[in-house]
Amino acid sequence: MKKAVLALLSIAIISGCRQNDPASFMAFRDVIQAKEFPVKVTLKNAEKVPISTIGAKDIRIQDSLLFIAANRDSGFISIFSLPSLERKGSFIKKGNGPGELLFFPFFSNVSFCNEGGNMIISLFDARGKSFNFYVNESMKDGTSCISSGIQLPSAQIMTCYDLGNGRFFCRSLSGNMDAQRRYIHEETGDIETQAMGRLNKAVVPKSSDGLLFNALSSFTQINHEKMIAVEASTMMNTINVYKIDSLFAKTICIGKKVDKIKDICKDGAAGLKQKNFDLKTYENGFGVLNSDGESNSPKSVLLFDWECRPVAKFELTNAASAFDIDWINHALYTYDMASETLLKYDISDYITTKQ
Repeated sequence: MKKAVLALLSIAIISGCRQNDPASFMAFRDVIQAKEFPVKVTLKNAEKVPISTIGAKDIRIQDSLLFIAANRDSGFISIFSLPSLERKGSFIKKGNGPGELLFFPFFSNVSFCNEGGNMIISLFDARGKSFNFYVNESMKDGTSCISSGIQLPSAQIMTCYDLGNGRFFCRSLSGNMDAQRRYIHEETGDIETQAMGRLNKAVVPKSSDGLLFNALSSFTQINHEKMIAVEASTMMNTINVYKIDSLFAKTICIGKKVDKIKDICKDGAAGLKQKNFDLKTYENGFGVLNSDGESNSPKSVLLFDWECRPVAKFELTNAASAFDIDWINHALYTYDMASETLLKYDISDYITTKQ
């Protein structure tokens, strides 16, 4: 995230509290309650982006390239340059062959990195393989150039990220589906850090339909340079931020108090209310697409720095299921899956430097 987003962090109102029962709260001891955002703006003037979004499911922006994930035979991922919207190509086809996937990927399960000037996307597919795709080569000829395809133990794995050097961040369901297990998978075995161990203690109540495990679901992203994991809970008002290889661990509470697991589960799986809808990480922080969980409530893009301090709140007046920011051209993009609408908001008044 850009340091230049009206750097008024000193006036952010933050209070800390502690949660002591890891089984009842999917949160760390150190909780930051974000009460005020230094920048708070309602975005009203949206521009409809004139490209085809039929069948699109998700968006991502990287280095002024717009990535659109869709269930299309021509390729699951299409790429456009920004702001010109020139189509650069598409890749990753559906199938069981080399470089093919069974299902289109949501970008919440994809990580981006650069290696020797080559942009690489890493993802984990349903067959238990971790793939790295060279983006630049794939854009040129429409093929999927694979740098590796590593088989992992796939039982119950929901999330997997390649950390490099043969290490993988994994999140899986417990055997009886009432808890989650976070761990680092290495060739010599699995490692559970202290931060992961605390989150792994969170347990949902027993239910007749067996679907309450969804209360523990979250969007997860890894910042590879800082080796920080960010987990935005889908059903609770929390964001958990922790370093992979150190003791740094904080929880952001977006509300008056941290949601208690049994409280949000009291009406069963059908009564769960989604509060976070998307998560993106940036150079200097991260952002979530958030609402209060009530039906038809407006959504906001909330931005935080890596110390978990609130930076900006962009309130939206249009429906959205995903978002991302083009820091170079100072624009916020939102996508609504229900209406298949891609919108662009000018936020140049709130960003003063380029990425």
